[in-house]
Amino acid sequence: MKNRSDGRDSRQIFFWLDARKMRDAAIRTAAPDTFAPGPARRNIVLALAMLVLFMHLIDRQIMAILAEPIKADVGLSDTQIGLLTGLGFSLLYSILGIPLARLADRFDRVHILSAATAVWSAMTIVTGMTGSFITMMASRMGVAAGEAGGIPPLHSLIADLFVEEHRARAFSIVQLGGPLGVLVAFFGGGFLVAAFDWRTVFYVAGGLGLLLVPLLLWLMPEPRRNVSTTTTHTPEPFWASMSLLIGQRAFVYLVFGAAFAGMGLYAMVIWAPSFLIRSFELPIENVGVVLGLAFGVLGAVAVLGAGQIADWVRRFDDGAHASVPAIMMAAAAPLSVAGLLASTMPYAMAFLLIPIMAMSAWQAPVIAAIQCTATARTRALAAALFMFVLNFVGLGFGPFLVGLASDHLNAQHGANSLRFALLIVPAAFTIAALFWLLAAREIRAPIDRNVTDTLGAPAEEAQT
Repeated sequence: MKNRSDGRDSRQIFFWLDARKMRDAAIRTAAPDTFAPGPARRNIVLALAMLVLFMHLIDRQIMAILAEPIKADVGLSDTQIGLLTGLGFSLLYSILGIPLARLADRFDRVHILSAATAVWSAMTIVTGMTGSFITMMASRMGVAAGEAGGIPPLHSLIADLFVEEHRARAFSIVQLGGPLGVLVAFFGGGFLVAAFDWRTVFYVAGGLGLLLVPLLLWLMPEPRRNVSTTTTHTPEPFWASMSLLIGQRAFVYLVFGAAFAGMGLYAMVIWAPSFLIRSFELPIENVGVVLGLAFGVLGAVAVLGAGQIADWVRRFDDGAHASVPAIMMAAAAPLSVAGLLASTMPYAMAFLLIPIMAMSAWQAPVIAAIQCTATARTRALAAALFMFVLNFVGLGFGPFLVGLASDHLNAQHGANSLRFALLIVPAAFTIAALFWLLAAREIRAPIDRNVTDTLGAPAEEAQT
């Protein structure tokens, strides 16, 4: 009887997956040249995409709130924490991102996204079972391998569902999952580790991610790719696609700006809990509340506002998707210095509020700008190149360099060594702002040339 029941369960699972394929195929058959989900389905996709990013950030950022208890329990240095949260994680993430993106440009993006979510959630659970630096590094690399396959297909799906004029707003809704994920990671992680232990936090986070997988398979459609009728549906060769993207200076400036903004972002998010604990002796559950509200609530407001503002400014400035985040980073740099050197926790958080909002807000307009530089068949590759540089440079070296500097300065500054090491953050913000200003200029340039040519045409005709 047991075997017969297992057989029925297996057939039901396969029938469920086949039903999804039949549903999407029926829609495509009914309208082969115009297949696109309606407004209601697009809203469901946005909600699911936000949930994916929500779990993505929880599984990645819980290491930040757990850094101090893990360091004490496993016996790690700041440099090792920096490797676990930074370079060790980002290396595999960056290497796998591009080949997985090429798969997303060729095959069903929903299936790739679902498999990636299952892998990183399972490896998050495994992280809670580790007891040494080596085993923990291996499990975090497993999380990285799963997360590498999540963002490129997600960006590609959203770009195909929304027209260029509304993409920044759509991406801002998706990016809302980021600050909300950080909110839950800090707020929930702080209370769970205080009530239980750090291992329980990993078990809960990974289990929640696994619950998301069946929702993706059933509710998220695979939309028709936005390719023109004059172009082939076959993806371009890899190096041709790479040359097409890298040959655009706007794309290069956007990505390099994201790398330095990512250094500041990930260094601050990873080390902010330890900064408050060491510099102001704040209990870990209180740290979770303070940073959860700052990164979560204010970050969410900033993410939504940035997308709206960038789309509105774009009516008057074609480079707005780059210039708006550049202004944010320029304002965040000096305020970050003031917050990191403040003598009391209230003053520190007061100065850091604007930088925290800027760190949360820049990604939606920059991602929208990057997707506008890509063709329909290079969208996932553009997202993967963006994520490669953001994670390899930003995530890889931001937390690691701060941890390395903190260990180096410890003999001279003691508990305040982390405070001074974090001054890497405002320097990175300043460089990011400069790159994005250059990108904005490049984005405007083709439009300016077209206007000049148009205005010059009558004069040339008059001479003839």
